[in-house]
Amino acid sequence: MHVIRRQDTDTPTPQGLLGQYAISAETVGSQGLFMALYRIPPGGRSVAHYHTNCETAVYLLRGTVRAYTGDDLSQVYDVEPGQFVYLPANEVHMVENLSATEWCEYVLARNAPTEIVVEVPVTPPQRATLRT
Repeated sequence: MHVIRRQDTDTPTPQGLLGQYAISAETVGSQGLFMALYRIPPGGRSVAHYHTNCETAVYLLRGTVRAYTGDDLSQVYDVEPGQFVYLPANEVHMVENLSATEWCEYVLARNAPTEIVVEVPVTPPQRATLRT
């Protein structure tokens, strides 16, 4: 058994966010699971990307996230605390924090011990009007 404590600092992620990898091949020798805590600063957003090797499940803890999906990022969802999100492998997506003052925070799990992030050269939608 491994008990992983939340750290005081975050690490930049390949998606352009901040995170703490808790369960992975690198941290505990996992062979089929990845779990992390991600944070998005006020007004921040990820790059457009997808994961080739895994499905992703997300649970939003704090803040409101606007999620864009689809090859052209034309499908838009607002996700609020207490909601779960499922992303199949290879689905292009991007997330942004809709608040100009509050951080977003979410827990995610993937069915692979490491994540493969492929950045997509798509023009992101214009930044949504920030709201608190």
